[in-house]
Amino acid sequence: RITQPNKINMTTFESKINLMGEASSQGTEITIEIYNTKTITKAGKSETVFKSEPTYTYKLGKVGTTCTFNQILDLVVGDNKIVVKYTDATGKVNDEMAFYITRESEESKQQIKNYVVFQSVKISQ
Repeated sequence: RITQPNKINMTTFESKINLMGEASSQGTEITIEIYNTKTITKAGKSETVFKSEPTYTYKLGKVGTTCTFNQILDLVVGDNKIVVKYTDATGKVNDEMAFYITRESEESKQQIKNYVVFQSVKISQ
C-alpha cells in the first residue's frame, strides 16, 4: 500500500515527490517505474498515450523488518504514471499499483500567482 501520496490522481507544481509505502512482508523487493506521455497520430487524429518504456526506474531492493519504503521521485512537466511493483524472493511480481501525478508548469504557477479577482457588482432589474 502507498501511504503518500494518498490519492490515485493528483496535481502538483513540484519537480520531485516523496513516495512512501508499505509492503506486505519482509524481503519484498520494490521497483518503481515512471512513464510519461507521447503524442501519436492514428488515422489523421492526434492522441496522447503513455510511453511503453519507463522514463525513470528506481530499484529499491528488499524491505526490512518494518516493511516500509520511501523514494524521492523525479517528475516531468505533464502527466506522470507511477507504477510500483512488489516482487517476492523468487523474482515473481506479486502485485503492482499505478497512480497518476500531473506536474504543472512554472508558467501555470505564475498565472495563478498573478490572477486578480475584482469585486463583483450586483445588477438588479
